[in-house]
Amino acid sequence: MNKETVSLLLIWQIFTLGVLIFLVPTNKITINRRPNQPHKMNLKLKIKKYENQLASVSCAFISFLLLQLLCETVVISLPLSILAGSFPWIKSTARERRKQKSVQDAWPEALDHINSAIKSGVPISQALANLAERGPTVLSPFFREYKAQLNSSGNLELALKNLCLTTQDPILKRLTQTILLVRNVGGVQVGSVLRTFTTFLRNDLTARRETEMRHGWIANTARIASVAPWILLIFLTFQPQTRTAYNTLTGAIVVLGGSFVIAIAYLWMSRTAKQVSSQ
Repeated sequence: MNKETVSLLLIWQIFTLGVLIFLVPTNKITINRRPNQPHKMNLKLKIKKYENQLASVSCAFISFLLLQLLCETVVISLPLSILAGSFPWIKSTARERRKQKSVQDAWPEALDHINSAIKSGVPISQALANLAERGPTVLSPFFREYKAQLNSSGNLELALKNLCLTTQDPILKRLTQTILLVRNVGGVQVGSVLRTFTTFLRNDLTARRETEMRHGWIANTARIASVAPWILLIFLTFQPQTRTAYNTLTGAIVVLGGSFVIAIAYLWMSRTAKQVSSQ
């Protein structure tokens, strides 16, 4: 097997590793309630707690070994392996962002359910409780908690205040505070107030998606511009003369200086993207 074939195989392994990092599902751990397995349960919980750290170290270590076999240049393998170690954190952040986006996008539908129920003569307390089963699935945990509190205390205001204090979702906080405010001033116009709230929320989400799209174009351009020099550098190290040059002190200074410039340019473009999106 010649050197070009080995190089292509290693590149394919690196690509496969990256794909697996992003595509392997991260299912929630189902805790076994049987009393004879408390040790296994604690081990799973500990692994889940340090999941990102373990994945980060593993990715960095494996990437460093593969890049050393491919490039035989520490000054190139080390920065790229550190970058590979950040992939699990990037994946986790992206997963949280998608979850938040799905929750935000589900709120207009949930508010439509509430408005329809109020038009049909259903009390606001029951309209909110119905979302535990009939509303968007992603919002069901919030309203199951509210329904349980309402059934146990029978007090709508107490259930809404507890929900507002325990939730981290800003839209749900605004909704509960709006309902409490309307009830404190009489509660007659709760239907019209919620319809106005729904209209403002739709407009706000539309503007936010446009802002995210404008930010995404510039941010993706910055990522591509930052990755491209490293890909070219890997291919250049296939030549023995280039590999020898980068293994010297001067070559290390060039690579590290280039890495610093790329990092500064990426941060500058990211900041520019945020400024453009906020305009």
